[in-house]
Amino acid sequence: MSLQFGCFGMQKFVVAVAAFLMTFVAWAQPSGTLPDTYRLQQEDLLRLQIFASGTEIQLAVDVPVGPDGNITAPFVGSVRAQGLTVSELAENLRVKYIENLKVREPQIGITILQYRRIQAAIDGAVLRPGQYQMRPGDRLMELLAQGGGVVQDRADLRRVTFRRRQTEEVIPIDLYALLIQGDMSQNYSLMDGDVLTVPADSRNVIFVFGKVQRPGAYPYREPLTVLDAFITAGSEIPGQSKISDIKIIRPSPFAPGGYVTIKVDLIKFLNKGDYSQNIALLPGDIVNVGSTRYLDPAFVNQIANALFILDRAGIRLFRF
Repeated sequence: MSLQFGCFGMQKFVVAVAAFLMTFVAWAQPSGTLPDTYRLQQEDLLRLQIFASGTEIQLAVDVPVGPDGNITAPFVGSVRAQGLTVSELAENLRVKYIENLKVREPQIGITILQYRRIQAAIDGAVLRPGQYQMRPGDRLMELLAQGGGVVQDRADLRRVTFRRRQTEEVIPIDLYALLIQGDMSQNYSLMDGDVLTVPADSRNVIFVFGKVQRPGAYPYREPLTVLDAFITAGSEIPGQSKISDIKIIRPSPFAPGGYVTIKVDLIKFLNKGDYSQNIALLPGDIVNVGSTRYLDPAFVNQIANALFILDRAGIRLFRF
């Protein structure tokens, strides 16, 4: 691919750097300071500071939000906390101290010492798929950063899904718009059990088979030529590759379910400068590098594997 780096390679580099920087910056943002709209949850740890004018009530105590959603406050007992904001809980406690202890002008300070950890998962074409402990207030960008970011040239950024465990709602995510275009409207906040799935791009691929060093599927990024694909797949196998006999099997644009075969002679391109032989490839193309042998049995299996992948992507070369 080095012959075609130019603007194509630079574009990939810029996209990769931008994606990394945006995920890193998002992860670096402190989420310990949450807005007053945060609703307290079980296992949150709170520090209560209570002062009442004209009395000896002046104390600080650390209390957890229990499994029943309540805290145990000094002198007034069990008080509901789950689902309330810090301000709402402080007001409820103030009323309790006035009504139960006849305290004048009580002042209540509440600090969240530790937030309940939530679990969220990320899978698919990311560097570190798995389940992670997240903080309340964290968003998709933080989860993506925990997963190491997307696998470049493998991830289908346009077809990401975000599943809410609590409601089983599946939200489509355009990760390209989020990472590259800065569309923060898709940077959803996380809840316990959420799953972000980044699928592999099975549509924008080409296949290189036959007598090459590394046969298989490779991502398609325009512009991509036969020579690019040949080099990407490791080039020739000495004594076995016949690069004057390369065939491109391509879905036919005129006959749905059909195909066309294009013959390529890279010798003419490399030795004689015949640029008509270095054909530009299209998504779904299968490139077969010929063998010096009359029949290469391995090619039959390679083609079968390529057809299976194309079929999964909705591309059918043959229709019976």
